Amino acid sequence: MLCRLIPVVCVFFCGAIAVAQEKSDVAKTQIIAPEAISGQWITNQGVLDLTMDGEVLTGTLNEKTKVSGNCSNGTVSLEYKTSAKPTKVTLAIDKMGRWISGESKSGNATTEWFGCRTVADAADPVTPADFSGHWLMSWGIMQLTQNGNEAGGRYSADNYGKMEGKIVGPRMNFQWRRHQATGKAWVEQSP
Repeated sequence: MLCRLIPVVCVFFCGAIAVAQEKSDVAKTQIIAPEAISGQWITNQGVLDLTMDGEVLTGTLNEKTKVSGNCSNGTVSLEYKTSAKPTKVTLAIDKMGRWISGESKSGNATTEWFGCRTVADAADPVTPADFSGHWLMSWGIMQLTQNGNEAGGRYSADNYGKMEGKIVGPRMNFQWRRHQATGKAWVEQSP
């Protein structure tokens, strides 16, 4: 999990997913047009790929579980089956079309859902978001310094992890390195 005291952040680490969200209620924000639902979403329940045709939604969850549903009056309703009982999901999308939140129900169990798009247009590519400072993440504390649209720093409890990247609007694309392991990732702040 990755979080800072104020903004909402979503991170995608080459296969490992970490999503952090303040308890702001996305469902209470203005809903965007249904056409903006198609695409890939990184959620706390897995990777959700959706295609929309009219009000009908089809897709997959984690590339193998078939998902179907609809979008009506700004509410996304999905259903999928991984056991004997079907799972029903109800989601809302924020006005920028970047964040989703809601819940799923299967039998008596209710599970919170939240996530973000894997690719989002930069709100203002000229003005980079401020990523400087300390961030709490599942790998330990990350400390970043920023100079214009470039940022870098260290992370992890033992402070051996390094990262550096470029910022476009609210998103920072970066490379990370810790001991012999390397990878690419991105972090995005919500408005």
